Amino acid sequence: MSPILSAHRVTKTFETAPGHVLTAIHDLSLDVVEGEFLCLLGASGCGKSTMLSLFAGFMQPSAGQVMLRGQPITGIEPRCGMVFQSYALFPWKTVRANVEFGLKMQRVGRSDVTQRHSASSTW
Repeated sequence: MSPILSAHRVTKTFETAPGHVLTAIHDLSLDVVEGEFLCLLGASGCGKSTMLSLFAGFMQPSAGQVMLRGQPITGIEPRCGMVFQSYALFPWKTVRANVEFGLKMQRVGRSDVTQRHSASSTW
């Protein structure tokens, strides 16, 4: 069975100050197959959220490759969802405006947003 998500020799580093590099992930390889349940466990700061951000396409690895169904993830991947530990909402917006924000970022027209709203009775 081919993997849904793959990491091949992934390394992710961050420059914390000029000349100072923090290695969050070093040479990680991982395959996740369909139907598999996977948990990333570890101490705070060990790279769990960094790896999830790589799979979601929020950032790119410093070395290696992340893939979705055999294709490299080179940008934000709309087929991947992520639930954040802390609130990821705009507190000054209504629930509806927060939901519509993603559609606006995808340049969905106002009439399409309204149509999607009308099709859903749970808003």
